[in-house]
Amino acid sequence: MKTIVHLAAISMFGSMFGLLTSGCIADAAWDPEGEPLEEIEEAGEALVCTSIGATAVSHACGHATSGPFGSVTADATQCFTNASPNVNATHKWWTVTLPGSGPYQGTVKFRPDVTDDYVIFLNDPNASVTILDSSCNSITPSYSISVSGCAHITRAIGVTLTAFSTYRITLSDTTASQGLLIERQNGCNAFD
Repeated sequence: MKTIVHLAAISMFGSMFGLLTSGCIADAAWDPEGEPLEEIEEAGEALVCTSIGATAVSHACGHATSGPFGSVTADATQCFTNASPNVNATHKWWTVTLPGSGPYQGTVKFRPDVTDDYVIFLNDPNASVTILDSSCNSITPSYSISVSGCAHITRAIGVTLTAFSTYRITLSDTTASQGLLIERQNGCNAFD
């Protein structure tokens, strides 16, 4: 078991070239004596995170409101073999159109380039989400929590993913259009 300091990345855009600089602050996961309140286990190169911080939600909300944006129509077959449809670009708010006539259900692929914890942000709190590995076996998320502080994001699902493996994300709901954003967490309560 490894105790991890919970940090939140603060991003500021500098100069006209939009250079990104980062600093760190402690978040509410610290007690008054400065000790971390929770512990997490290492899983390969990634950490198994159990929550996200306000900075991460704020970062995701920025993408939900200001982009970049993308759209994709999900495949009706859960274990489809084509490379598309996919939502491989992180830091992008995706509008995913689900096939069907209600309830709607569809699957998109995601292939991370880094082994780490990832967060799937959703705009619909009622959407059912299933994450599958490359063999179409279900993966249990680290967490699935309600999110507040952003009108466009209501839910976050955390999952540890392995680099260059293909994952499938199946969404089911009574609404055909779903908003989705995938972010690499890069350490608990911080974002890359």
